[in-house]
Amino acid sequence: MSIDTLSTARRFAAALDAEDYVALADLLTEVCEYVTPKGTLVGRQAITASYRNASTWAKRNIQRVEYESAVRLGKDANAVITFIDHLEHAGVHHTYECEQTVYLDTRGHVYRIIHHELPGQREAVDLFLRGIGVTRDA
Repeated sequence: MSIDTLSTARRFAAALDAEDYVALADLLTEVCEYVTPKGTLVGRQAITASYRNASTWAKRNIQRVEYESAVRLGKDANAVITFIDHLEHAGVHHTYECEQTVYLDTRGHVYRIIHHELPGQREAVDLFLRGIGVTRDA
C-alpha cells in the first residue's frame, strides 16, 4: 500500500485551517518532532498545544484572523504546506505566509514538521503588530 503524501498533507493543513486539533493530533505520531526557529517540540500533545496557543493568541489580539493553506510536493517526495494568515485589525489588513515541510512514516502519519520563515514575512508581520499596538510574546 502506498502512502498518499499530498492527501495526508491536505488533511493536516485543513485541520489547522479549521482549528480542528483532534483531527490534527490523529495525523501525528506520538513522538512527532516540530522544528521551529524557537526550538524543537516533541510529541503529539506539545505540538497540538503549540498550534492551538498560537491561534488563541492571534484571535485574542487581532480582531479578524482567517487561515488558508496550499499544499505541494516538495523535494524528496515530502509535502510542503504554505500557510496563509489573513489578519485585520481596526481596518488595517495584513497577510502573513510561512511554509512547513511535513514528513510521513510508512503508516502515513506525520513524524516530523519543519517550519520555514519566508524572506521578509516575519519582519512584515512584526511591523503590522507594532502598528496596531500589539507585541508578540517572547
